[in-house]
Amino acid sequence: MKWILGVVLALVVLVGAGAFLGVPALMKSLEQERAAARAKLEAMEMEIVAREAQERAAADAARVQDASLARLEAELARAEPVKGKSDAERLEAAWAWVRANRDADRPYNELEATMLALLDAFFDGEERSALWMINTSMIEFEMIRSLDVDGDGQVTDEEFEMFMKENVSLMMATDHPYFIDRFDTDGDGKLSMDERMAIMETMSGTGAMSGALERAQLEAWDTDYDGVLSDAERDAGRAAAKARFTEMMDAAFEMDLSHLSEEQRAATLAQIEAQRDAMMEMQNEAMMSWAVAEKFFEAMRLENMSPEELRAAMMQDMPPSPDYMSFDADGDGVLDEAETAAFHAATQSMSDEMMEWAARQGAMMLRMQFEHASRQSDLNGDGLMSPDEWERRLEMLTLERDRRLFLQSYDLDRDGRVTSDELGKYLDWHNAGSLRSDANYDGVIDARDLELMLRLYREQ
Repeated sequence: MKWILGVVLALVVLVGAGAFLGVPALMKSLEQERAAARAKLEAMEMEIVAREAQERAAADAARVQDASLARLEAELARAEPVKGKSDAERLEAAWAWVRANRDADRPYNELEATMLALLDAFFDGEERSALWMINTSMIEFEMIRSLDVDGDGQVTDEEFEMFMKENVSLMMATDHPYFIDRFDTDGDGKLSMDERMAIMETMSGTGAMSGALERAQLEAWDTDYDGVLSDAERDAGRAAAKARFTEMMDAAFEMDLSHLSEEQRAATLAQIEAQRDAMMEMQNEAMMSWAVAEKFFEAMRLENMSPEELRAAMMQDMPPSPDYMSFDADGDGVLDEAETAAFHAATQSMSDEMMEWAARQGAMMLRMQFEHASRQSDLNGDGLMSPDEWERRLEMLTLERDRRLFLQSYDLDRDGRVTSDELGKYLDWHNAGSLRSDANYDGVIDARDLELMLRLYREQ
């Protein structure tokens, strides 16, 4: 029994000693746990403080944003509403009309929708850049190509007549039913001369032509090449434009009055002068500057058939205008109210005849350009224009136009190339932010203009 008691006592001693020896370790462990808890609590407190700071910053930012939003809303309320439509909206509306009014398998539907959208922008008078005008010349290319309805590379008489029948209203756009409802103010189902003139006044104002006209004026009137128009240069340019336009109007109203007596001639000239002055009064500054912009507009065209050749073809077989004095029924050399009314009626009738003639001549000019394209771009010599040859032609014409515009705007001495000095002048314009340095004609002065100038200068 003693040995058992000895073992038990030994175990008690050992256990007691182990417990005593483990107290410091236990105390250390407890202290570590308390330290960890304090660190965790401090971290949580710091996180709470940081989150509260973020929330305060977000609230402050929200208040600033709300103030800016309120300011934006106020500015929007004061702003003039945008009246124009986007090009995509115009095209969508045009396509809706075409789908509703044309057979689905008609070969000219895409061309017509594109033309209607383009003309819609013209008729609305919305301001556009010169680049927009440049890009519209692509329509002429597509109209020429669309003459070949069956895609066999040539234009037959049947295809020509079909194009005329289907697209006569496009050739004389103001007679297109898509636009008649808009401009037929008296509701008689057709456009009178006054209604047509109202359309022309809108088109020739500060609308789609404005960017191109502004650029043309700047290049024609900036005689000291400083990139801006002074008051003196602007006044001189306007005077030259008006003089040129007056010459054009004088030629339009020129008549042979040699068979009249002196008194009759004086009276007739007074009437002619009154009509001429009325026409002059209707024309604004932009329209008078067309004569100044003629070369710029020609450079903008994509197609390269000679404008002189086209104009000569256009003027063939033109219907004669009514002879003003032939309506002088009583021979007194002056048209009274009834005679003047008869003259105006004949003029309106002639106007309708002129519209039909112009549409046919316009289609004939497109056919001439198709044949011209075939002579230039029929690469394999088979007498036909394949799709691949049309695409190659488009690439060639685009490169030609880029170079033509490059020289038109920057070859100041007209020697056929842009010299180093002329390039330096361009850089001066660019540094000054002048519109003359807008090499791609998009109305914005930026690095893209420099990139284009670098390419064209190196390629010449």
